Amino acid sequence: MTMKTKALLLAGTILLPAASALADGNFSNFQQLNEGEAKPAINSFDERWGPIDSPNLSLVNLAPALVTFFNNAPAFGLPGTVTGDISERTQLTGDWGGLRTKLAQQGYFFDLYTTSSYQDVMSGGLKQGESFVQNSQLSINVDTGRAGLWDGGLIHLSMQSRYGDKAEDTLTGGATVPQYTGLVQPGPFLDSDTLPSEYFIAQALSPKVAVVVGKISDIFIPDETMFGDSYKYYFANFNFNKSPMTPNFYNPTAWAALGVYTPTHWLALAGGVLDPNSQSDNFADDAFDKVNLYLMAIASYDIDGLPGQFSPAFNWSNKPKLDLSSPFGTLSPGDSSAARLRKACPQTIRTTVGLRSPISRNIFM
Repeated sequence: MTMKTKALLLAGTILLPAASALADGNFSNFQQLNEGEAKPAINSFDERWGPIDSPNLSLVNLAPALVTFFNNAPAFGLPGTVTGDISERTQLTGDWGGLRTKLAQQGYFFDLYTTSSYQDVMSGGLKQGESFVQNSQLSINVDTGRAGLWDGGLIHLSMQSRYGDKAEDTLTGGATVPQYTGLVQPGPFLDSDTLPSEYFIAQALSPKVAVVVGKISDIFIPDETMFGDSYKYYFANFNFNKSPMTPNFYNPTAWAALGVYTPTHWLALAGGVLDPNSQSDNFADDAFDKVNLYLMAIASYDIDGLPGQFSPAFNWSNKPKLDLSSPFGTLSPGDSSAARLRKACPQTIRTTVGLRSPISRNIFM
């Protein structure tokens, strides 16, 4: 192990206790790779989840919150993990008799999440009635350092499944995008499917430069911040937690090549190119015949002990846009006749607000 690697590992040892505080920091989690950026320790730190001696430079040793960020949910084997009695443990299935801890120490992280959602549109909307949706996510992360493969890599794979009522019975709130985040993956109309939604690699090139290449989820990445857009806290109300413009730039999963630069401990810059045609149910159909360019900055600050973030973002796409002057295109002769008939026989239209009664249960396994 080189002196530089040892220095980075030491920095990671200092940083790790504060990782849980940065778990929602988006690309700013890469700031933990900066040498010597020490953070105050937290109480009740469990050494089982700390840095371990690995044959290669380990990203989990240096920046454990990256696994939480990529999973968009808690991960077993990182700071904050609690084992023991079923009423106290953070993962339902626990430690698998010690096997799960051993796998995590060898660089292999396995996590399963499931969310059950019930809704009832009682008034207004596009359609009244109740519906039920079960969304599950299996995430596998491989730390190439701990696994003895190469320095500074993290391989991420996710499978998403959605079962329950059909899309036409769930997308009934009258909104422009799905009302529940769980309805978006693996795709808004893939309502009885289990499909790979993410497979990418994050690679540190230096303490300040990293890349992310592969198929990512733009529901989790790239515009999550410390306080907003976090799927693990806000499974519902996609309309309120994501920009409604997001689906107009790219689909829930997208091929991407992103770069991350953290020049200081308080600033992270990220950007790159995404494919607007990607879908979970195909590998790379029409990949990059159009592009979306993305750039964001995350400035982290602290005012009297209270953390905060400022995060401007820029998107540009040459994907065909909706013609707002004629959103439904040119009417066929038959449609035109029907439209003239409706004009001759006007009807009274009443607009009401859709009321929903959502009930949900999140389980981390």
